[in-house]
Amino acid sequence: MKENLDKVDHIVVVMLENRSFDQILGYLYTDQKNISDAGQPYEGLTGKETCPYTNNGKTTEVPVSRIASSDPYNYVMPGADPGEGYPDTIEQLYGAAPQKGAGLPAVPTNPNKGFVNNFASKALPEDKDRTPPIYPGTKAENIMGMFTPELLPVTSALAKGYAVCDHWYCSIPTETLPNRSFIHMATSQGVLWDSVYDAAGKKGANIYDAKTIYHEMDEKGISWKMYAYENKADTLPNYTHAKSGIKYLIDAPASNFGLFSDFKKEVTEGTIADYTFLEPAWGANGNSMHPNYNVASGEDYLQELYTTLRSNPKVWEKTLLIITFDEHGGNYDHVFPPRTAAQPDAQSFNKEYGFDFTQFGVRVPTILVSPWIEKGSVYPVPEGSTPFDHTSVLATLEAK
Repeated sequence: MKENLDKVDHIVVVMLENRSFDQILGYLYTDQKNISDAGQPYEGLTGKETCPYTNNGKTTEVPVSRIASSDPYNYVMPGADPGEGYPDTIEQLYGAAPQKGAGLPAVPTNPNKGFVNNFASKALPEDKDRTPPIYPGTKAENIMGMFTPELLPVTSALAKGYAVCDHWYCSIPTETLPNRSFIHMATSQGVLWDSVYDAAGKKGANIYDAKTIYHEMDEKGISWKMYAYENKADTLPNYTHAKSGIKYLIDAPASNFGLFSDFKKEVTEGTIADYTFLEPAWGANGNSMHPNYNVASGEDYLQELYTTLRSNPKVWEKTLLIITFDEHGGNYDHVFPPRTAAQPDAQSFNKEYGFDFTQFGVRVPTILVSPWIEKGSVYPVPEGSTPFDHTSVLATLEAK
């Protein structure tokens, strides 16, 4: 795609929530021995991957499985919201929870073996106030259930019809908003949590003040806009998913923000911005694909977005659409993320866990859509280079 950037006038990014690569796209080419339609190797599932589960003193290996279309709760799998914060992610990857102040543990001989045990201990204990509730029949083994192309026809068709990045990692091994900060400003300024607590123990918002990609675009006269799917309030308060607690976005003019319906109108009129960042609708009735919300609603959103871009050929032929997810949300992936991530800045050190930001988070699904992309493409990481992560969007914008 890099060689075709000169043909692109509009870059559109939609960032969904909390799904791992294997869970969404792991079975995309399994039946073709993980060779894409363009004849390229693909880092998908073989169906032989397993993860241990220790219950009542007995350890068994739980294999990956295909979520059945007949399962009445198939689109809300794994049936409960897995752990997604730093301690949970480290336990999922390394097999044990991190020690306060100790930094990253040594890479285990068999990494990625803590997913089932973490899901059982952190996601399944009864909690009457949990929203959404745990669905009937949910068990520890559910975390090894993966969606099939048949269950996700829109996502799978886009992945097969255009390009997949099969080694795209969330920027840090933790939850949503710190990872979203990386797609806006290539740092979370040492923060590992969605929220912080003051000296009195009161929960509050992180406010990031690092330089953003929006600074750069404003300085160079490049237009950008951010759209919430359905609720304008998602783009206006100081602390939202859309603005991710980023001061530059909080202070930006209201004209840079709108609803998805505004975006659709601008596509029709051919007036979309040079760079567009799209937000899904949040919450249990939204379309963000966050577990354990209905993934089919996210499918509908991607269909609507794709159809909208294709509706105006003059816009479509000059657009690159990037579909990605902020983080893995505690869902299983069989690939251990590289420990080659560079510290984004001198502030990127978390004293609580001694984390120095030299570990990517888990792989997430990322699909590139453009009329200039060959069908069935798999974009590998060039040998000797840094793997793809959310800052790759910023690198693409800078290259353009």
